[in-house]
Amino acid sequence: MINKKLFVLPAILMALMTTGCGNTSSDNPVAATTATTAIETQTYTPTGTNTSVSGNDYSIYLDNTSNWSNGAGSSVSLNSIVNVPYTFSSDDTNTNYDASTAITYDFDSLSSLRASNSYSDGVLTIDEAGTYILKGTLNGHILVKKGVGNVTFVMNGVTINGQTHSAIYGKKNSPISIILADGTTNTLNDVASYTFDEDDEPSACLFSKSDITIKGNGVLNVNAKSAVSDYESDGIQSKGDNGIIITGGTINVTTQGGNAIKSKNNIAISNSSNYMTLKAGGTGECIKAKGYIYIKDGMFNLTAGGDCIKGGTITGTAYGDGIQATDQLVISGGNVNITTTNTTFYSTDDSSKGIKSGCDNASGTITIAGGNINLNTQDHAIKCKGPITIKGNPSISITASLKYKYNSNEYEGGKGIT
Repeated sequence: MINKKLFVLPAILMALMTTGCGNTSSDNPVAATTATTAIETQTYTPTGTNTSVSGNDYSIYLDNTSNWSNGAGSSVSLNSIVNVPYTFSSDDTNTNYDASTAITYDFDSLSSLRASNSYSDGVLTIDEAGTYILKGTLNGHILVKKGVGNVTFVMNGVTINGQTHSAIYGKKNSPISIILADGTTNTLNDVASYTFDEDDEPSACLFSKSDITIKGNGVLNVNAKSAVSDYESDGIQSKGDNGIIITGGTINVTTQGGNAIKSKNNIAISNSSNYMTLKAGGTGECIKAKGYIYIKDGMFNLTAGGDCIKGGTITGTAYGDGIQATDQLVISGGNVNITTTNTTFYSTDDSSKGIKSGCDNASGTITIAGGNINLNTQDHAIKCKGPITIKGNPSISITASLKYKYNSNEYEGGKGIT
């Protein structure tokens, strides 16, 4: 298994970003009050055979070094060429609900049900839209029937242990919103071998054929246990038209062979206050989507047997580093658009790079094997302590701003690749 640890970092967490990965003074100025408008622009179009170019503490492997063109010009904002794929709404973040109409299901002492719902042999069937407060331990699963409409689960210290497949199973036209109540820990477990309901479904610990929204400030632990070949269960999976939206919660997802978070369509994340720890076993990916993956902000600790992030479009704006890997970082396709904004550096730990791998105690590697990559950075666009490998047919466009002197000391400007 390849172990990859990656952090995508929000603006407000600059002081916490190093995670043991401090920069040396050769990487960053001690301080700079402004950035110049001068840039270094590099555009790569791969052809020919591999050529190795050695540097100080890195090697760059290019198909042909003559395909790099360097020159000065005006800084270009990515806003003019990148469409933000999703605008978060108040409904995505609102955790308020009408307690007078909400139904509480305490699985430790379940005594009554809403008339339209049913409970039998550990299966709670939801057949009516509304808000449901969940507590206690359920050894079974929750089934949200087809065409119910919007269902909100307020998780208030609940554990659901799936007995045949998923912990929560939602069908078509029944979007699921999950509110993680403050100060609570909530856990979803599935089983090591699934008994499918229909057409190899469900196939994740938290599974819905409609959209899934997760918000709040509680903790959600998702443990997907199936590692059966060709039937590895994902942690969280949506087949809805929009996909998965995450705006809150400390979310910990572990799989034995499946993907941590997967969407048939899109994934949008704006979760700046809490960590998301995703561990995908086998050949699973941490975040996978056929549509776009939009990370507005958030803190991530990702470990994957496959790719950490694999999807159509990844768009992020960061005060610090856009994507940082401690060990190995692989981009194999899709559209990656990263803008970093910090122009003032006060310590050697400050960093505003686009794509970065490797710390002082880890060499790190970066492999770019495909995709369309647009980087507009105030610091180095791509920085790696170890080798950088570019192969296949990626399109890479870089704008890296240069920095001023500070206190009579002159520091190297932002470079495209270093």
